[in-house]
Amino acid sequence: MSKKLEKATRGDAVSFVTRLHTEEDAARFRARGWWSEKCLFELVDEWAGRAGDKPAVSDGTYTWTYAQLRDHSLRAAQVLLDLGVRPGDAVAVQVPSSALIPALHFAVNRLGAVFVPIPDRWRAAEVEAVVRGSRASILLVPHAGDFDHLAMAGHLQASLPRLTCALSLNGDGGDSFMGRVATARPDLPRIASFLPAPDEVLSVICSSGTTGTPKLSAFSSNDVLTNISQVAEAIGLGHDDVMGAIAPANTGSTGYLYGVLGPLVAGATAHVLERWSPRAAAGLLSDHRCTTAVAIPTQIVMLMNPEIGARDYTNLRVFLNGGAALPATVAADAEERMGCAVLGIYGASESAIPTCARHDDPADKRHTTVGRLVPGQELRLVDVQGNHVPVGEPGEVTWRGPNASYGFLNQPELDKLAWDDSGYFRSGDLGVLDRDGYLRIVGRLKDMILRGGLNIYPAEIESLLFQIPKVRDAAVVGVPDDRLGERACAVVVLKDRNDPLELNEISAVLDAAGLAKFKHPEFVVAVEALPRAASAKLDKARIQQTARRLLNA
Repeated sequence: MSKKLEKATRGDAVSFVTRLHTEEDAARFRARGWWSEKCLFELVDEWAGRAGDKPAVSDGTYTWTYAQLRDHSLRAAQVLLDLGVRPGDAVAVQVPSSALIPALHFAVNRLGAVFVPIPDRWRAAEVEAVVRGSRASILLVPHAGDFDHLAMAGHLQASLPRLTCALSLNGDGGDSFMGRVATARPDLPRIASFLPAPDEVLSVICSSGTTGTPKLSAFSSNDVLTNISQVAEAIGLGHDDVMGAIAPANTGSTGYLYGVLGPLVAGATAHVLERWSPRAAAGLLSDHRCTTAVAIPTQIVMLMNPEIGARDYTNLRVFLNGGAALPATVAADAEERMGCAVLGIYGASESAIPTCARHDDPADKRHTTVGRLVPGQELRLVDVQGNHVPVGEPGEVTWRGPNASYGFLNQPELDKLAWDDSGYFRSGDLGVLDRDGYLRIVGRLKDMILRGGLNIYPAEIESLLFQIPKVRDAAVVGVPDDRLGERACAVVVLKDRNDPLELNEISAVLDAAGLAKFKHPEFVVAVEALPRAASAKLDKARIQQTARRLLNA
């Protein structure tokens, strides 16, 4: 391993990072144009040089051109430098969806430090786990809102000796981080002296683990660049596009990668939705005449509510859905109402994406699959013994490629569980490849219901439940049975609580779709809402607990 790549595992924050790419891989990725010799912020800086007055990113508070984004990023880097940040350090940032995020990200990376975004909904337990796990020396937190983030940060600082500074991002007075940025005068030669290599670990995506402890996936600039470029190519994203970043941008995942970073690297414009509401999202898309958008499934479902009223989506040509599957009926409805193609992105926070739908895919493929392989990715569907499964048969989805993470930051014990010896990421998802190379996700390995020796894949049933007019949201889980082992239970959110859903109504839809009788749910319970993770994926463990409790009652 060259000295350049060895630097990726140095620094106080980065004590252990598994490199999932060899030297040969890196050379091949560069030769194919997937990896760059420049970091993300350098690529965005180039747009500031070519089109400095062009709008880059905005929210309800900040509106920055490319030149202003570069300027704020440099001044923020100087503030971090004055606070003692050095190459290899981690800087944790808890911030709502905002145009601030890329400015902070680029500022941290200019110093060769690691950017660690934390969802603003997380509280002391989760934030402490991330700060401790990343070994962050700086924690920036929101000022406004109904929770005192700064007080929380102060309490954490007392128990985390590596955390040397906790600051409010934009509080009252000049002592807030952005207050200091406003008066900072960047020492450009000194900042430039810290220029990192694009193969170094420069960012982290936090996701909740099965035990509740956040997992910290470490990415280089090149990993991220490949990821966003693959999606940009699939949707035809160019510098004339206007992106509606509806999905939460503060998790570092779907909403940020494709809603903000992708457009900035492409020289396009991104408008970030600060506070979610269906009306606000619809207004953002129409008022800014967005050509592309990205959201999570629940948001797209809520955007279809007729009460929002008519909006002008004339310019919208592509709507990306990420984080979880979107029911085919909802995707078709959205396309009809908004006049655009709805495209699914499939992947995981730990290892980016293997597949994505394309704007020129046939409608049935767009609605029922998560697309085909993106350039550079290798995909395997395997059984429990690790053997390849034939086309048309379900298997665990595993993949590797130039967008993969470096593994888990300072969590080496998790790496061997997530990747096999050949570097393939074990997703835990069950998928089926058709003869055209399109991937359909049918469930999770751990969520599969085993009824009398027969496998039931919940995702297959869940997609059909959305065809029932009464149903707003739905999940299918297994509940214990003394004779058969498990039976399927439909857990639904109804549009009208006074209009209950009966099992015969579910069976009628499943019969019409040609599903075998053993797959039909044998119980149905109604709830107010289905719990979801920050990524929008259903929290099946909690749903299953709820189903069992309601059935026992």
